[in-house]
Amino acid sequence: MGSSATNDPNIQYWKIYVSFLREETYSSTTPSLIYQTTTKLNSIAFKSCFYNNNAGYICIVSLNNTITNKNQSRTEVNYYQLELLTTGSFVQFGMVPKEISNTGNFDLYSLIYGGFLVRKYYTNTMAMNFYILDNNGNYKSGGSFGPEFVNINLFRKNSTLLGVKETGNKLEFLLKPLLRLNNQGAEYDNPVIESTKPVVNEVIDSSINFITIKYAIQVRLSTANISIFQLNGDVYKSNLL
Repeated sequence: MGSSATNDPNIQYWKIYVSFLREETYSSTTPSLIYQTTTKLNSIAFKSCFYNNNAGYICIVSLNNTITNKNQSRTEVNYYQLELLTTGSFVQFGMVPKEISNTGNFDLYSLIYGGFLVRKYYTNTMAMNFYILDNNGNYKSGGSFGPEFVNINLFRKNSTLLGVKETGNKLEFLLKPLLRLNNQGAEYDNPVIESTKPVVNEVIDSSINFITIKYAIQVRLSTANISIFQLNGDVYKSNLL
């Protein structure tokens, strides 16, 4: 990855290609160019990549650049959010806000109800700041957990952070709900489902011939069967009949 414009290692243009492994055969697809730098950089590096709510992938990429001004030079590292679909199509390449990325010790997760959670850590402590960004990387809200917390977990479906604090022989729990940018798919616990027919809690006739599921993203048609279960209202028996 990357192509040199000259022999100077500090003057390079970089290109990012993507390739996927095919199902069953595990052979790779032809690499396709999804992004190339418009300025010359020292290097680029991938900090992390994760699956984005069944729609594609998001990678955090660092761009290292040497800036020279009046015979003085300094190195600047900026972080960007690279988003692509599972088809390999490019979506966006946006800069992570400076107030979040001014230290490299952070991670980023997509949220079921839109946007992203950025968790920023500190050395030798469980203290953590967190930020909610919208889908374009703009800051929306934030909060923090102090060094007294011994464990912090994210519940993605509930869009909630749980902090555990130990006080003497007691454990204290603190729940911090995260900002929801939308409630799409909340009733299905799946953000890519917009609607269904029959709808949620509708009584389904056993002679039904068609079930409709509307997705918010492109999906591949399946030839598999759909199973229908009857919900049992008796709390003392199996939930499904």
